[in-house]
Amino acid sequence: MLRKTIGLTLILVFTLAFSAYAENANSNVTPEEAFKKLVPQIKAEHMKETFIKGLYEVVILGGSRVIYFHPESGAIIVGTMQKEGVNLTEQRLQELMEEKVAKVPLDKAIKIGSGKNKVIEFTDPDCPFCRKAADYLKNRKDVTRYVFLFPLVQLHPKAPDKVKHIYCSEDRAKALEQVMAGEFDNKELTLCKDEKIDKLIEEVEKIGQEMGVSGTPLLIVEGKVVQGANIPRIEQIIGKADGTASKSDTKGEGAAKSDTPKDSPK
Repeated sequence: MLRKTIGLTLILVFTLAFSAYAENANSNVTPEEAFKKLVPQIKAEHMKETFIKGLYEVVILGGSRVIYFHPESGAIIVGTMQKEGVNLTEQRLQELMEEKVAKVPLDKAIKIGSGKNKVIEFTDPDCPFCRKAADYLKNRKDVTRYVFLFPLVQLHPKAPDKVKHIYCSEDRAKALEQVMAGEFDNKELTLCKDEKIDKLIEEVEKIGQEMGVSGTPLLIVEGKVVQGANIPRIEQIIGKADGTASKSDTKGEGAAKSDTPKDSPK
């Protein structure tokens, strides 16, 4: 159900303004203290007031999700905030993600190429949009790709085996290209048994979770977040493959082309 109130798109509203909270409301209590007292199980990383007086943005610990809190009523709002056609929630999440880029351990990624432009990829080998992005990037000689394999098991139950096949391969970059080209879609995979690889898969999954990846492909192109196989957006950031600048509309083809589980926050 979708409702619009003062530019706020509500996906889900938890009304926690029960009488006990109202009776104990204290004007001397800070919004941070009120939130912690009301929902101690949700750890807030930081909080700030939005453009709507009395409504606060709450960044959940880890920075992968933003919700809203109204201390006066005790209401917690989970959804997306929009103003003048701009999705402020999505914009904030992208800012938080970009702040984390410097901390991403690139030594855990599969490195491909040696171009001047750095592209970090979170990709699923069975995601058709990931394959489109990979097909585009493999032909660009001006990029260095750092690929993290992040299978969305809910959508692609066979993807984890392909991930392990890639990590088990002696030439991971080549195995990745073959898998993304569909060469192993109808083949039975013989997977290695290696605790180091199992540990690496767990570490990469954790990296993706800490980055707040909820859909694939998720690309960080020269420090800028690109959601989905948005080729026009990539070219807007680093230009076209022939070196010319791109003036493509970021809302053009590919802007929403990503796989996202239905129960994942966007």
